[in-house]
Amino acid sequence: MKKVTALLVVFMMVFMCALPTIATAQYDSFEQKMIKRGYTQEDIWNINAMLYLSEENVREFILQKYQELKSWEKVREYYGVDAKKYENYIKGMKMRQETLDAIPDYIFDEMEDRGWTQSEITHFVNQTNILTINCEYAWQECKKGRTIEEVVEEKKAVNKQQSELASEFIYKNISVEEYEARLTEILAHDVVRKTDNLVADEVERMVQQRNREHQRAKEQCGITENEVAYCEAQGLTNPMDMYQAKDISAGNNVPFEEVVQTYLEVGIWSVVVIEVLNIPPEEYIQHLESIIANDPSGTDDRSQTKEMIQQIKDYYSKNGEELGQDVHKKAFDIDNYIALMVGSSKSYVYGVQKQIDEQNPDVSVFVEHDRSYVPVRFLTESYGGSVEWIEETQTVNLFFGDSRISLTIGEKELYVNGEAVISDVAPVIRNGRTFLPLRVCVNALGKQAFYSNGLILVSDLQSDLDETKDGKLIEEIIETYYK
Repeated sequence: MKKVTALLVVFMMVFMCALPTIATAQYDSFEQKMIKRGYTQEDIWNINAMLYLSEENVREFILQKYQELKSWEKVREYYGVDAKKYENYIKGMKMRQETLDAIPDYIFDEMEDRGWTQSEITHFVNQTNILTINCEYAWQECKKGRTIEEVVEEKKAVNKQQSELASEFIYKNISVEEYEARLTEILAHDVVRKTDNLVADEVERMVQQRNREHQRAKEQCGITENEVAYCEAQGLTNPMDMYQAKDISAGNNVPFEEVVQTYLEVGIWSVVVIEVLNIPPEEYIQHLESIIANDPSGTDDRSQTKEMIQQIKDYYSKNGEELGQDVHKKAFDIDNYIALMVGSSKSYVYGVQKQIDEQNPDVSVFVEHDRSYVPVRFLTESYGGSVEWIEETQTVNLFFGDSRISLTIGEKELYVNGEAVISDVAPVIRNGRTFLPLRVCVNALGKQAFYSNGLILVSDLQSDLDETKDGKLIEEIIETYYK
């Protein structure tokens, strides 16, 4: 019964935002009255759906119409509520119910014993639902004196670690055994909601993803078997490094062997570019230092950027060179981004060139009504996620880390772990693929995007490029990679 009470409070908080004129006491008394009269929780969801999605704002009238028609489907049709919106709304409520059902009764008992208010209980339920946090773990941490916000931040950190590890597994080619061991360590504290064979299932999924990524990169860079054999003979065994070498060679008309030998010497792709293209190293160092100096948040220590600077300095220091500081030109490293271009089917995933959709060369970024639309599947899978298409409802489910994002063609509402997110435009289908506006897509995936003159750069961190100040550099990037 305590679960029911907490669930009702969750629903009340959600719908009070949309219907501020209805008092909390009225919600309580009406829903309690329905339960006493034998109505189910799903009946309450249906009434709230009609209340939220139709122009009717009196619950009693909706209930009377249901008593008259004997079918919620007929009530929906009577009020002219869109079928897909109605279905998505009910799905969201069911996901909340699943979260509530996952919380054992003893937790609610202990919450009440500790004097938690219904508002605090509702907040706990909402937070565990949004990031699918293991509720028992979260409660144990709260009893130790931590707040649910601190547990949420911990979960976000785990998500980040898991994402970075997935990227390393795909692009740095660490062994399956190492990936499994490190993933097990990341998830050791049971921050995520446990499922059977969680680590094994994730390892299997990422192995398949890596195989696909490696095959695509191999085909798109055009590396030959002789070049692969050359790399292996030189001790360069990571396939993605081979393909990166081929991309630099082909894109800049530099001998393949020279690129490979340079990488084997320095071990840093940024230094490889500096060396084979004869770019003054201080220009690149100045660029990296400007990233640190211009960090607007003041909270990011930019440890990876500092490490890159030190690696470049160490390399040139060993060669007895002095690095000057009189530099004004900003540098750019495509290895840090997923790059797209409006009207082009070509992309770069952390420096590796690939076709957005290898089965369909017509799939590319397009602009409509002043919005840049990007392919949902491509971006999701590039970051290690997976995509599910449900033909019957025209629904796309994105599985990204522990997040589930649901969107329906033609509908402006997206659902992120059951929470509704409203977009000003809806997803569309072009050339048999689902597209979302750029900002909506990257926000849902928790990424950052830079856009200028049709060039799109997606990354984990905000780019330091400035559309006005760096106009010439942006033109050079477009010229280098998309002309």
